[in-house]
Amino acid sequence: MNKTRIILNGLLILALLVFVLPTGRVNAAGTVYYVRANASGSNNGTSWANAYKDLQSAISAASTGDEIWVAKGTYKPTNGINRNLSFKLKAEIALYGGFAGTETQRTQRNWTTNITVLSGDIGTANNAADNSLHVVYIDDMDSVTLDGFTISAGNATGTFANGKGGGIYSVGNADLLLENLEIANNKAKIEGGGLYNGGGMNRGIGTKLNNVRFMNNVAADGGGMYNLNSSPNITKTTFTENTATATGGGMKNLAYDDFASPTLNNVLFSNNTASEGGGLLNGSFASFDFDAYSTPHLINVNFINNKASKTGGGLQNNSYPEPDFGGWGALNPVLKNVNFINNSADIAGGGMENHFHANPTLTGVTFSGNSAPKGAGVSNIDGSTVTLTNVTFNGNIATDTGNWMYNADSSASFTNITVSDNTGSNCGLTNSQANMTVINSIFWGNGATFCESTPGTLKNSIIQGGCPTGITCSQVSTSDPLLGTLKNNGGFTKTMAFSPNSPARDRGNGEWCPETDQRGTERMQGPGCDIGAYEKEQTAVALSSQAVNDGWILEWMEGTGAGATMNNSAANIYVGDDDMDRQYRAILSFNTASLALPANAVISGARLKLKSQNTVADNLAIYYDLGNLIFDIRKGPFGDEPALQLRDFTAASTQDNVGNIAKVPVNGLYIKTWLQSIAPSINLNGVTQFRLRLAETTDNDMTADALNFYSGDAAAANRPQLIVYYYVP
Repeated sequence: MNKTRIILNGLLILALLVFVLPTGRVNAAGTVYYVRANASGSNNGTSWANAYKDLQSAISAASTGDEIWVAKGTYKPTNGINRNLSFKLKAEIALYGGFAGTETQRTQRNWTTNITVLSGDIGTANNAADNSLHVVYIDDMDSVTLDGFTISAGNATGTFANGKGGGIYSVGNADLLLENLEIANNKAKIEGGGLYNGGGMNRGIGTKLNNVRFMNNVAADGGGMYNLNSSPNITKTTFTENTATATGGGMKNLAYDDFASPTLNNVLFSNNTASEGGGLLNGSFASFDFDAYSTPHLINVNFINNKASKTGGGLQNNSYPEPDFGGWGALNPVLKNVNFINNSADIAGGGMENHFHANPTLTGVTFSGNSAPKGAGVSNIDGSTVTLTNVTFNGNIATDTGNWMYNADSSASFTNITVSDNTGSNCGLTNSQANMTVINSIFWGNGATFCESTPGTLKNSIIQGGCPTGITCSQVSTSDPLLGTLKNNGGFTKTMAFSPNSPARDRGNGEWCPETDQRGTERMQGPGCDIGAYEKEQTAVALSSQAVNDGWILEWMEGTGAGATMNNSAANIYVGDDDMDRQYRAILSFNTASLALPANAVISGARLKLKSQNTVADNLAIYYDLGNLIFDIRKGPFGDEPALQLRDFTAASTQDNVGNIAKVPVNGLYIKTWLQSIAPSINLNGVTQFRLRLAETTDNDMTADALNFYSGDAAAANRPQLIVYYYVP
């Protein structure tokens, strides 16, 4: 079978290829046929003056590689009353509307001004009962383009195929391109009021929709569009005010004993209605010994003001496995940069519902102003597994339970989410018989954070009211995160920033920290990962230690605490002891005055990086014998001058024993991070010094046990480095 492709992008790609000769030829690729409703010439399609008056005549005349240019006006499949007649497209041709009727190049047309309507309003005018079953019919075609038309008044009231695709009925097309179209005011008794797209042998992998508007179409399923076993690429497309009496008001995507994985990019679903899936329904249905797989990708998508009379106001993901009969349905939607705003459901899942083993992954998503009795933002039931990263819930309203989420027999994983000011019920998350994992997240102003005793774990999070019953918690704060209002802080979705002194700053678990925040801003702006979906911007300034002032000091005799010898010129420093059990301590000196921070800068933390050269003995053994490597910090020099001195061995520090360091280097680096508590010890008018020592002052094994680091005298890439983080309020 030839590869089917409908090429609609006349403005971009084909415009480079089109050259109109006086005979109407378009280079060697094919012929241009002209259609103009009021043409008065010979009506053979050879020019605008001699254009066909009837579009179907041009389609019948065209062959492989030809184009049909259609001037503004209204065109119908028949002048009679035969409802079975449609504009039946042919393989390897391209139809372009939007011409005034004088153009010599396709790039001169304006399809938004020169409205070109393909209408099914045959028979009695404005009487839908006798309209064409399908306005456009495309069946197993190769390379078909439909570009620059308004398609309206189709009414598929029949059975089987005749009950599908009132505007466009397309089946078995591998490469269909629909571009610059308005598909409006069509109906279908069964599926796809505006467009029915049924996958064939190639499952519509090459099918593309670009800049298409679906408006006021009606069907039982898929009011605007019904996509079956097909994986189209849909861009810059809107679904507005479409209705499904059952499922998928704007669009329904279904894998039925097969697969269907469309990609939606820059798509809007607004004011659509259905019983389930007001804006969009993704489904996967497996029966008997067949499997069904669907992985829809939604990127930069908005769901606004959609409504479901049952569940899934904006979006419903529904998998129907039949394991008892040998089939299995897998539905794994991927959502990135998606807004759910002011959607509603009368039962559950105002923004989104996940049903029957649906397993969505959400990254960079905002749920705001959605409403439902249960799960105003999201509802998950019957074995669904949801994964949320960098997600914000704000201002959602539930009248029964779960003002931001409802879980039943489902699993959930939350990483860096912000949940704030969701209301209606005195319950934020209802989590019945479900397991969950929460990391680096904020829950504030939602009534009771969790409504029931919930199994799961929670780490490094801020929770109003403290650790919920049944959860295993660690590093939980109950301090106000000082969140701002939901607004545009950059990125595709709105977020909630926090004030500079928020306890959310730098206190997340870095091991689980995503690479970016919800806006796409790089994470770890400061010494730690921020809690919640938003990462506060900070500035990092790095400098190397001063070779002339840092080095090591060796104790005079074991246990004396007095320095005897020192070295400030070697390319390495020691921390530990020698074979006489005399202690080594090291001093690192940094000219922090050179940071030249703004006058109103606030230091939020610091990080010290040491590169391991080698060890005299095994690292872990050293730690076992001599304890942890610890730090003392001095604002200014330890002695009476910055230069290394013997008295630095035990001189007073500004902050003593400010934490230890990992026992095993990572990629040769030992890294110590401090949060804002280190700020008073950073000297912005001179030097800041660090003393490195092991916890134990005696060993008594009479063998040398020392850690060996590069010093400021080493090659530039190996020198100790201090990174200071700050922000300007």
